[in-house]
Amino acid sequence: MPWLISSLGGLLAIISANLVAKVLVSLGMSVITFVGMGFLIRDILAIIQENVFAIPAVALQTMALVKLDVAINIVFSAALIKLGQFGVNGLISKINFNPPSV
Repeated sequence: MPWLISSLGGLLAIISANLVAKVLVSLGMSVITFVGMGFLIRDILAIIQENVFAIPAVALQTMALVKLDVAINIVFSAALIKLGQFGVNGLISKINFNPPSV
């Protein structure tokens, strides 16, 4: 019976090591993507905010009524999340998490 427990422990260690490695790579790529693209998104939002004052007051009131600012934030957030997913999927497909066989 002890051999069964030790073999299950070894199997669990291998599975958890793979899982931990994939999670850490995913988190790292997401952070890199968010930080890198954060600068671009911030610049785009700054341009939008600078040019809002050229819009007539009636149009601004209409935009506030339909909550256009919330919609823009949702679109930018979704774009950043999708970029993070593309980065993680591309990186994980290139990395071999299995140890080389001898």
